[in-house]
Amino acid sequence: MCGPVSFVNGFAGILRDGVLGPLSPDQIQAVDRIREGSDRLLHLVDRLISFARIQDGTFKVEPREQNYAPVVEGVVSAFEPFAARKGVSLGLEPGFSGAGLLDPHATTLVLCNLVDNAVKFTPAGGRVSVRTRREEGFILTEVADSGAGIAAGDLGEIRRRLRKGGPGTAGGLGIGIVGPIVAAHGGEVRVHSVPGEGTTFAFTLPAGR
Repeated sequence: MCGPVSFVNGFAGILRDGVLGPLSPDQIQAVDRIREGSDRLLHLVDRLISFARIQDGTFKVEPREQNYAPVVEGVVSAFEPFAARKGVSLGLEPGFSGAGLLDPHATTLVLCNLVDNAVKFTPAGGRVSVRTRREEGFILTEVADSGAGIAAGDLGEIRRRLRKGGPGTAGGLGIGIVGPIVAAHGGEVRVHSVPGEGTTFAFTLPAGR
């Protein structure tokens, strides 16, 4: 995506690399915050555009054989600074190292939305874990948090949105994107939550040969 936010990120990178002169430690930290914020804004804009395309039927998923680990690692790495600022531990527990049949851009959107929600709803001192494993011809990915959990009365609405897509307040915009993208891959989304203990969102994607 090329736009004002990309220019901000680009010039922040120039400053960070010392092209215009050395920076003090405080200045480096400030530039890093600018880059983190602009990255999150880009993710949000991408989510809004994708959501609009899902709603009008123009969002296309093009799965292909793709090594899955780099996709997951890239998302977790991108959200580590955000989690650290919140005082939340974000960890990856890789268990699947093969390929999947997936659209890397669309799958990145799914992971970004689930990790973003998990970190956002986990208080300081809590933990978010991303886990992957093979499950009967599919890749199962779990994003588990130690937040407050979801009230039983809200779980039905969230599951409905995971099946059909659509906006809502519980879980944020991202939940409305996740379901249709995963379904377009031939997978499914699951959610399990215990009030006071945390929530786990999981989704499956076809494994490669």
